[in-house]
Amino acid sequence: MTELVALLLGVVLIGEFVLERLPGLFPPAPPGGAVAAVTVIAPALGLPVAWLGSHDLLAYFGLEQAHLVLWVLVAALAVRSVIIAAARLRPPWSPVLAEQRARLAFDVTGAGAAALAALAPASLAAAFTAGLIAGVLGAVLRLLLADLRRRLDGGDVPRRWRGAAIALVSAAIVSLASAGLAGLWPG
Repeated sequence: MTELVALLLGVVLIGEFVLERLPGLFPPAPPGGAVAAVTVIAPALGLPVAWLGSHDLLAYFGLEQAHLVLWVLVAALAVRSVIIAAARLRPPWSPVLAEQRARLAFDVTGAGAAALAALAPASLAAAFTAGLIAGVLGAVLRLLLADLRRRLDGGDVPRRWRGAAIALVSAAIVSLASAGLAGLWPG
């Protein structure tokens, strides 16, 4: 489980502190539940599909090692499907989710890849549970680090440290803190 948390933390740190600083790639995420809801639901729905595909389709052709490639394709379809469903169920979320497609695809793909690598689900139910756990942990980490990033952007930071510099230093400190917690749990 500590591997899953470490992998998810890496995905969130990259998305929140590095990719968001690249112009035009990730617009700043708005506060609220729309992005978090899709981040939780899409891996829970997509990971069982990817598990079935890798155990039935890829195994038939002898391509079991390509399961992460299959996951990327399934994650893109899961994100798109959940965005369409959320836009129909909650119309005010539609513009927010349309703007955040790249972020959601990155988050969901990272969460699913982390769950596949760290938990290695052995059944369809385990794949659903792993996707749900990865989605919830990823959403919680995303919300915590988004708050940290907002505080840094609005805080009294020296001019030379603003932007990417303070983001990378903060990401390094969070990484060191999480590495210090790694020895607390056995396994």
